Amino acid sequence: MEKEALRAIKLLKDEFSQRQRKNPSYSLRSFAQQLGFSAGTVSSLLNSKRTLTPKTAQKLVERLSLSPLKKEIFKTSVKNDYYSRLGLTPEEYSTTVLDEEAHYRIIAEWEHYAILTLMELKSFRSNPSWIGEKLGIPTARVEQTLERLLAEKLIKKDKKGNYARTFEKLSTSEDISSQALKEAHHEELQLAREKLYAVSVEDRDFSSVTLALSKKRLQEAKEKIRLFRKEMMALLKDDDADEVYQLQIQFYPFTQMSKGEKR
Repeated sequence: MEKEALRAIKLLKDEFSQRQRKNPSYSLRSFAQQLGFSAGTVSSLLNSKRTLTPKTAQKLVERLSLSPLKKEIFKTSVKNDYYSRLGLTPEEYSTTVLDEEAHYRIIAEWEHYAILTLMELKSFRSNPSWIGEKLGIPTARVEQTLERLLAEKLIKKDKKGNYARTFEKLSTSEDISSQALKEAHHEELQLAREKLYAVSVEDRDFSSVTLALSKKRLQEAKEKIRLFRKEMMALLKDDDADEVYQLQIQFYPFTQMSKGEKR
């Protein structure tokens, strides 16, 4: 994927060159200021000494004088290069972005994500009673959740009544205040509290760390956490998956293990 990265860098270099052509005194520092980055960062990017991330690419294209097509090429090239470094294929990181206004309940209520992920299991059955038993929720709640997912075309149902996902992944907004996400995290924290006492220590992992840091590095820390989540998804992706877990970092099963599986 090295060519993908070079394609994006070439577009960045071309933009800098065009601006210098119009104004011979135009400096790298001026270019960096207009892009909203430090001169050192832009210099590292132009010399391929710094890896472009999708988030940085989005910030750059917003301030680059590129055509809509070139902007899309720029973002796609960066995304392909970035995720290939994690060992992910395009199919594995293709994402459907949920909109809070249109998908409020789907974002806010944990059962939607749980059922969608349950569909990845080989043992999955398109039977509301089975799903309800597996997740520990009423059958009526399962049916309501399936109806909402069907209405939003996030799942499909064939003539035999079998359900299947219509996308590879879902994502939501980042660093934007969202009432739906607040509700979702509140529910997840409540569920984690229950799992702390209900699930044996061999089947879960709850951990935390207290540390001192400079607030200047907070954004960097967030990006590391997001990268870690993607790496964990790639690491644990398995065609033979048999349980659905939640990572916060409290790591616990959503699915109800059978009596024979409990330790």
